[in-house]
Amino acid sequence: MTTTPTRADTTTRVTLGVTVTLGLLAGLGPLSTDMHLPGLPEIADALETTDAAAASTVTVGFAGLALGQLLVGGLTDRFGRRRPALVCLALFVLASVACALAPSIEVLLVARFLQGVFGAGSVVAARASVRDLAQGPAASRLYSQLAMISMFAPVIAPLLGGQVLAFTSWRGIFATLGVLAAALLLLASVKMPESLAAEHRRRADGPGQLRVMGQVLRHRGFAQHLVLAVCQGVILVSYLTMSALFLRAEHGVGSQQYSLIFATSGAGMVLGHVVNMRLVPRFGSLNMLTFSVTAAFTSCSLLCLAVFTHAPLPVVLVPLCLTLPLLTPSMPNNMALALVPFGTAAGTASALLGASQQVAGAVVPSLAVQVGSSGAVMATTMLLAAGVGLVQVWGVVRPALRRGDVPDFSGSDVVAADVGGTDVALPGTAVEPR
Repeated sequence: MTTTPTRADTTTRVTLGVTVTLGLLAGLGPLSTDMHLPGLPEIADALETTDAAAASTVTVGFAGLALGQLLVGGLTDRFGRRRPALVCLALFVLASVACALAPSIEVLLVARFLQGVFGAGSVVAARASVRDLAQGPAASRLYSQLAMISMFAPVIAPLLGGQVLAFTSWRGIFATLGVLAAALLLLASVKMPESLAAEHRRRADGPGQLRVMGQVLRHRGFAQHLVLAVCQGVILVSYLTMSALFLRAEHGVGSQQYSLIFATSGAGMVLGHVVNMRLVPRFGSLNMLTFSVTAAFTSCSLLCLAVFTHAPLPVVLVPLCLTLPLLTPSMPNNMALALVPFGTAAGTASALLGASQQVAGAVVPSLAVQVGSSGAVMATTMLLAAGVGLVQVWGVVRPALRRGDVPDFSGSDVVAADVGGTDVALPGTAVEPR
């Protein structure tokens, strides 16, 4: 098999400034979601709507992220990583202004959807840039570095949102998001490099891009990790959409208290990425993925037990605040393993993985919250998703990777034509069977 590197000259590419910039780009989506979580009850009151409708501002944002990743993923493979990211950042600023000025819940939902669509551009571009720059355990480490930076969003965002609420209203949260996105646009215009050389960009038109998406989805190794990404999305969004309402209704937790609780989970997620960066060179991506999914399932089980036995708030908070940190290492490792076979199609593959995660995260919790925003609904949804992930990693992913049953994405007619007749797999991308 003939292979051709897809990267531009990366001699001085992965500097601290570049890593921080890519991490902030990857964190824009979580920032836009987490920052307005403390304001969900106020949104419901101010716009005279239901708790379920207010919670839908989270789910439609995830739906926008899903669609945006599908749209922008192909664009990053065709036009490079930098230009689509900058355009999407500028449009994200405008969407944030629309959110701040929304006169009704219907307008806010549309604006939040657009905010998600445009926020997806920076996420896809950052992930695809990592695939251009590193493979294997090195890619997992770089994904964790980016994720660790981006995970400061869950720590800072709810605290910042809570402080903004103390001085203004929920509208001020979205105005602040617009200002932060504008600052990130300036930073990215200076620091974000173009990691995909022009000669290696795919030239697929709309139908050609759809065929590439179909080929990626049919790739056996990719499909295995897609299921795990879906489970991760359901767990994460179930927490985001239902925890604030559940804690307020059943334990009397206010906005300021919830900000601190969520910040604790966010700090744990940052710690999870630090631990992953330290341990993945020693134990390998597969073992770290397995440990993380197993630990998250255990935590979800304890959360269910605490909720259904009507345990006091401190007992509920222990597994609630541990679940996301324990799940965190699975995310960069699943992403790194999923993108191993892909080169110039990394943007498309990353977009499909992220979009599937966001769609599941938007649909499943949205349906669950219609049943009720109780702790029982939240905990059960999280446990079911964690259980499916546990079966997938132990029953499918580990056996396949340990057998070496992960074929290269060796290029059909569509892909080969797009990259000048060469395969899209990079050399040295074998997965360590550990």
